[in-house]
Amino acid sequence: MELEDVLEQAYLLPTIPAVVHELLGSFDRSDIDVDAISSRVALDQVIAAKVLRMANSAQFSRGRKIGSIHDAVMVLGFNRVRTLVIASGASTMRPDLPGFDHLAYWRHNLLTACFARTIGALVKTRPEECFVTGLMHRIGELLLRSVEPERYRQIDKAVAGGQPRLLAERTVIGLDHGVVGAALAREWSLPGPIGEAMQHYGNPLEHLADDRLAVILSLAESLATKLAGGASTAEAVEALPPELTAIIGLDVGELAEQADSVLAEASDWLTLLGT
Repeated sequence: MELEDVLEQAYLLPTIPAVVHELLGSFDRSDIDVDAISSRVALDQVIAAKVLRMANSAQFSRGRKIGSIHDAVMVLGFNRVRTLVIASGASTMRPDLPGFDHLAYWRHNLLTACFARTIGALVKTRPEECFVTGLMHRIGELLLRSVEPERYRQIDKAVAGGQPRLLAERTVIGLDHGVVGAALAREWSLPGPIGEAMQHYGNPLEHLADDRLAVILSLAESLATKLAGGASTAEAVEALPPELTAIIGLDVGELAEQADSVLAEASDWLTLLGT
């Protein structure tokens, strides 16, 4: 199957709210009108309510009452509120796929996102952008599942048998979710590094040896996959490829100390988003 054929059927995915689409394209802009965007977020009652619920959670508010999107921006900062809005909007993308475990899918994405942000903070690389990259990294899978539901069941069987998902997708369909996700990222005006990281995280050293975001996503996704397979946080961190941790200067000892907290944070996100 050709990439163009898949993208022509992107209408099968639920529509992203306009304000979320706008924020996805705002990472590399310096002319953002924060007040105007806050007003547009407030007009979407579903997203605004979800964002305020998250902003008032113990994870974010630290005991301060946040009563409006404007207050949330003032207390949490625009970057963090942008992440909340994008996460709340992205989590509504649940196409009608009989038998598909949406909860497991978003649990994996959120855990990847939380680890990506933690690693990004440790190596001083755009933590909120890392979070969004982790959150969206398997969005191409939703489109592939929607376009080829029968053939994707073959992929699920191969993955259950131990084959990496990216490889199974390429074997059965001829495309993988990284390539499709990167194409969607371009259509949604996400910054180039996010799309490139989504496309190449499966083998970041081969394609983007100097791209920290691709390496960070690869490490975060590896942690999420290991933990989903029953590994402990210590085992998951210990299994990280040293050539990847070395290239970005990641102190795995520091990461190991924070790993259990990241796991709890991802669980909180899952509850707050109501996925």
